[in-house]
Amino acid sequence: MNGIKRDGQDYTETFRQNYEVNPGGTLTVDAELGAIHIKSSILNEVDVLVRKRYRATDAGQIRKAFSNVEVGIEQTDNDVRIDVDRIDDNAENWFWQEKTRVEIEVTVPVEFNLDLSTISDSIETGNIKGDVTAETLSGIVSTGPTEGNLSIETTSGHIRAGRVVGRVHTKTLSGSIEIGPVNGNATLSSTSGRIETDIVKGDLNAESLSGHIKIGPVNRDATLSSTSGRIESDTVKGDLNAETLSGNIRIGPVNGDATVSSTSGNIKTGHVGGKLETSTLSGKIESSFHTR
Repeated sequence: MNGIKRDGQDYTETFRQNYEVNPGGTLTVDAELGAIHIKSSILNEVDVLVRKRYRATDAGQIRKAFSNVEVGIEQTDNDVRIDVDRIDDNAENWFWQEKTRVEIEVTVPVEFNLDLSTISDSIETGNIKGDVTAETLSGIVSTGPTEGNLSIETTSGHIRAGRVVGRVHTKTLSGSIEIGPVNGNATLSSTSGRIETDIVKGDLNAESLSGHIKIGPVNRDATLSSTSGRIESDTVKGDLNAETLSGNIRIGPVNGDATVSSTSGNIKTGHVGGKLETSTLSGKIESSFHTR
């Protein structure tokens, strides 16, 4: 642990530890507060830097704020765990808690698994050859290329994911979801945010209550559902099921069967190789030629 230092208008206190590991281990971060930034390298080590940050002029306030944030780092075999907790959650300490920021920066081997959670800040990961799980209440989650399965949940933050070789599961209440190319299946859910995808080589299930859904090519089946948002799809090589209450639906070519319904929105379909079923109560329907 380094002592308290001045950094511009802030004061900081830094913890730094280095652990030798082999590829294939797991980094777990469980933070009551703090932004999490993960990078990867070719080295067989986990390098941990945790920085507390506080803006004040009173030395007593600074020491009290920093002492109220506890950092625990532990290695078990090939795994490393980081815990960041507030020691005292009493109301009298609310002022210091709100002004104290924590930055968690970790470098892991490229072939490593990640299990990350923080309450009210962002999570960012780089290139990882392993499974990644990320959870935050109100922060943005951004992941780089992931050669493994990816699971992301956030209450009110946005989700942005790069290329994923495995399966994808994402869920957010009020944030948007943007997903890069996915080799496996993808399940995406947002209450009020939009959903956008690149190519999905497996099955795709995308659901949003009031956000728009726009998907790239899907190599297998696609199920798309929105209450009041519009739905747009590129080529679907399997079957397609698209449903919205009040939004418009526009779908590209579908190799298999397509079932498309909207209560009050318009429907426009591209070529459908299989059976086509469309329904709307008050909207218009435009259909291109379909085989059956």
